Amino acid sequence: MGVRPLTEELQSASTDAQAVVRALAKGQRLDLATLPRGALACMLARAATEHGGRFVVVVPDAESAMRLEADLRFFVHGGARAELQPPSEVLHYPGADTTPFVDVAPDQRAAMDRLAVLFHLSQGLPWKLLVLPAHALLRKVPPREALALRCLNLAPADIIARDELLRVLIEGGYLRVPLVEDAGTFA
Repeated sequence: MGVRPLTEELQSASTDAQAVVRALAKGQRLDLATLPRGALACMLARAATEHGGRFVVVVPDAESAMRLEADLRFFVHGGARAELQPPSEVLHYPGADTTPFVDVAPDQRAAMDRLAVLFHLSQGLPWKLLVLPAHALLRKVPPREALALRCLNLAPADIIARDELLRVLIEGGYLRVPLVEDAGTFA
């Protein structure tokens, strides 16, 4: 038995895809189960693109979040390679991989990804879809104002006072070192 294309799967589904997109655009609650892979992403992307809404999608686990994010990027960007697209349309907020009660250092990459999403949201930058695993909702995050005070949006050729930059970096937890080799350090 071969794999059926997503369009065939959607046509044979018991729920009308257009009705789902309209309901999503109106902000109605929907409980969808047993959708073919990619169908949810297709409908969410259509609702966000056609109706200009924003959606926060909570999924059961980290693997589901990564898979849905990739699918959403595919549909939002029309099949273009996701890694070549700007991250502002689809955001993925990864959950923490450790608990605060275990004496293990958390994954620095995941922590940086979480802070990048929090920065994006705190600065009011545009986005359409935010995907996060359920366990990510359980962790506290810094207040928006506290995060905004410790953020700088720098671009090439920007002029900034050196002492102000140093203050923001130190208050943000960066470590001053003679040679930068790791994330979270400056020279």
